Amino acid sequence: MRTVTAPARAAAHIFAKDALDKGYEPEALHEYTDADGNPLYWRIRAKHQVTGEKWIRPMRPIGENEYELKEPDFAAGKPLYRLRALSIALEDEPVFIVEGEWCVDHMHDVGVLATTCGSAAAVDKTDWTPLANKRVTIWPDNDPTGKSFAKEIAEKLAPLNCKVETIDIDGLDLSDKGDVVDWLAQHPHAGSIDIDQLPRSATMAGHASPTAKTDAEVSRLADLSQIEYDQSRVVSAEQLGIRVSTLDDEVTRVRKGQNTGQGQSVVLEAPEPWHEPVEGPELVTELVKLLRSYIVADSSALTAIAFWTLHAHLIEFASHSPRLNITAPEKGCAKTLVLDLLGHLAPKSIRTENVTTAIVFRLMNASQPTLLIDEYDTFLTYKEELRGALNSGWQVGGCAMRCEGDGNDVRTFNTFGAVALAGIGALPGTLHDRSITIQMKRATQTESAEIGHFDSRHTSEIDSLQRKIARWATDHGQNLESDPSMPADFYGRKADRWRPLFGIADEVGGHWPGALREASIVLESIESEETDGVMLLEDIRAILADGDWITSTNLADKLVSLEGRPWAEFGRQQKPISTNGIARRLKGFGIAPKQRNQGGVNHRGYGREQFQDAFERYLPRDSVSTSAIPLHPSGGKGSSHFATATPVDRVALQKSLQPTDDAGCSGVAVDDVPEVGEL
Repeated sequence: MRTVTAPARAAAHIFAKDALDKGYEPEALHEYTDADGNPLYWRIRAKHQVTGEKWIRPMRPIGENEYELKEPDFAAGKPLYRLRALSIALEDEPVFIVEGEWCVDHMHDVGVLATTCGSAAAVDKTDWTPLANKRVTIWPDNDPTGKSFAKEIAEKLAPLNCKVETIDIDGLDLSDKGDVVDWLAQHPHAGSIDIDQLPRSATMAGHASPTAKTDAEVSRLADLSQIEYDQSRVVSAEQLGIRVSTLDDEVTRVRKGQNTGQGQSVVLEAPEPWHEPVEGPELVTELVKLLRSYIVADSSALTAIAFWTLHAHLIEFASHSPRLNITAPEKGCAKTLVLDLLGHLAPKSIRTENVTTAIVFRLMNASQPTLLIDEYDTFLTYKEELRGALNSGWQVGGCAMRCEGDGNDVRTFNTFGAVALAGIGALPGTLHDRSITIQMKRATQTESAEIGHFDSRHTSEIDSLQRKIARWATDHGQNLESDPSMPADFYGRKADRWRPLFGIADEVGGHWPGALREASIVLESIESEETDGVMLLEDIRAILADGDWITSTNLADKLVSLEGRPWAEFGRQQKPISTNGIARRLKGFGIAPKQRNQGGVNHRGYGREQFQDAFERYLPRDSVSTSAIPLHPSGGKGSSHFATATPVDRVALQKSLQPTDDAGCSGVAVDDVPEVGEL
């Protein structure tokens, strides 16, 4: 058995060389991991550009940077693709099963949790138990094999108590053999909500047990509205071979939550106002004092947190609701503790370490709670629709739209409400721009000895303060100034962030109007972290300082080589940024790669003139990044290159020059992998 000693991507290239020589083009290197994200094996994928024939081979590790073309032996069955993403997903988050890793990657790009067993031939060899008790939708390819694929998977899931549906591919207007990738190409702006509205039907596995069939159908019917259920009950009872009255009883039992494992309803109650009027200046002083007794932060941060807490009680009188961003560079800086305190101080608070778009807009529409989101750095960056809901909800009138009922009537759901988010590092750019940022720091040993320790069992003092805030809000809400005075240079979104808090401070009185404005100036003066897009422009400007053209792959290589920049460990899985990743981020600036012929060969890349407008608009005129120092000297030969299709940032495989001929070699050692890129 032939082996190759090299990093995984270089090894994949070497294994694929014979296919590449025959006209195949690299497409992806798909990584399979265990539930903790540790690599188990890879699938190398290439496609012939003339015949369309696919070349797919498994590659497994047999030692440190040593690989062979073989799939590992899995006693319990092959792992599902993107198993790590499945393991950290919310318990009730729906999962799509599609045909092939390429389709899964595209689904993840639009914020949809998806997986695959790799191919129809692998259905019987796969461990499906990670999907137990989950809500699963199968999206088959538009061909007979796809329909068989859906049926076989449904049979595998039936014993696992899954609620299984299948996308009605006949209603998607796809060509023969059309798949998820083709549908997304036809609908480039589609997101998870659009996909959720696609037509589908409940799937009954051909050999599932009668009990599994009945339970799955009863569970599906219990989720329907009463009107939808009335329209379905007779047909469903006939299909299940039971009386309609029996079906009614079972659906009623499930809806009452008996043995369903579907959790409890969310009930949020507003705090009972204090029994007597409260003086504003003393109230805020008491609140700041309480915060200082538990957390280490400067006066500006404590003041901002205090007035944001009052704002949460006065949300009905606000035109904007700034997001409170509790952030820190590392763990152990009391970010979660701030949320613990807000959970007792803010009204109708609800705490979560993960959340979906649908939960946000349905909660806000039904109860307008104070939403406290922890650990946002673990999930928020790659959930575009969730970020959109949080963005829209920062101002009155913000809403999400959704099709409801049999007639697909468009309904709007309110998203406006108070939200605090805690996590490591900066929020995504658009959400950061709508936030008041509180930079936390880890307490020293001396400071830790001087502050109190929060105990959720003993919160009577904090709960009393919440009631006092509620009383003050009830008595003074109608008097708030809607257009308070602003510090110099506070306009646009910066003014929108602080306006509701300034209005509250003016009504509180005492020294607090001036104190809050001083705090706002201090907090706003703290240099905010660059967005990925601006940082990318800055580094590209430096890279193009001595030239007017660069190929896409050379640009990716040079970015990855920059020390102290994020490109070498980019995205959730900390993998190198790809040419596709660069193109996606530059698209927002109106910049796209172009073809240029060099030496009779067409290359995709970028010219310096394409960036002039973006440089002018987004970068300072007097600074050029000094971090853009190439890792490799210029003039090295490029090579065909497989880039890993990671669970977050799918990396397209790029091919340039062929490597040194290794035909007939076995046990190839690569001590110095050639520079990746195009000349």
